[in-house]
Amino acid sequence: MQNESKQLFISLEMVKSFLSIIFATIVFNFFISGILNTNNQIKTLKNTDFISAELQNNLSLEQKKDLEVKLLNIPEIKKVTYIDSFIAFQNLQNDLGIVLPQAENPLPDSLRIYVKNLNNFEKIQEILDSTQEIKEYFLDTTYSDNINRKIKFFDMLSIILTISTAFVGFIIITIASMQFKIDYVGTLINVGYNKNTINATKTINLLPFTLAVLSGEVIAFNVYYLIRNWLISSEICSSVLTINQISWVQFFLNLLVIIIIWLLPVKERWENE
Repeated sequence: MQNESKQLFISLEMVKSFLSIIFATIVFNFFISGILNTNNQIKTLKNTDFISAELQNNLSLEQKKDLEVKLLNIPEIKKVTYIDSFIAFQNLQNDLGIVLPQAENPLPDSLRIYVKNLNNFEKIQEILDSTQEIKEYFLDTTYSDNINRKIKFFDMLSIILTISTAFVGFIIITIASMQFKIDYVGTLINVGYNKNTINATKTINLLPFTLAVLSGEVIAFNVYYLIRNWLISSEICSSVLTINQISWVQFFLNLLVIIIIWLLPVKERWENE
C-alpha cells in the first residue's frame, strides 16, 4: 500500500511537471517572439532618421539622377528618396483637407536623405553645403528626438525580455531535473540501486518532457498567430513579424532546451550510501 502511494505521488508529480513545462514553454516562446519583434522595431526606427533637402529650381532629370548617385556613394547615407513637388503639393492638400490651384504650388522638388547615424551629421552637413544642386536642407530635431526615445525604450525592453527568456528557460530545465531526481529516489526506494534501472528512470521521462516542450511551442505558435492577426486587423500594429520570420529562432532555442534536458545528469551523491 505504501509503495502504491509513492507510485501515485510520483505519477502525479510527473503530470504536474509535464503541464508546468508546457506552460513555461509557451511563456518562453512568447518572450522569444517579443525579443524578435522588439529588435525589428529598433531596426525599423533606426532606418527613419532623414534630412530633407530642397533642390534648386529647373534642375534637369539627368542632374537629379547624378545628384542621387553622388549622395548614395557617401558611406554615411544609406538611402535617398526623390519627392516630386506635385506629389508633395497633393499630399499637403490632403493633410489640410483643402483644394488649391496647382499654380499656387510653393513647394520645390526635394530629396529625403536617410542617414545611418545622426552622430555623423556634421560630416554630411559639410557635403550638403558644398552641393550646388541643393538649395536648402533641414533636420527635424523633434522628430529625431522622438525616434531616439523610442529606440531607447525598445532597447531596454529587449534587455528585460532577454533576461526573462533566460530565466524561464532555466525554470524549464529545473523542472525536468527535479522530476528526474524524484523518479530516481523512487527507484532507489523501490528496487534499490541498480545502474540499468536508474538510467531507465531518465530515459522513460525524456519522451514526455520532449513532447511537453514541443507541445508548448506549437501552442505558442497558434496563439501568436491569432494575436498577430488581431493586432493587424484592428490596425493597432502592422509591423508584427510573421511566424515564418520567428519560427527558426524559436525552433533552435527550443531544441537547445531539449538537448540540455537530454544531457542532464541523473545520479546523485547519495546513490552509493
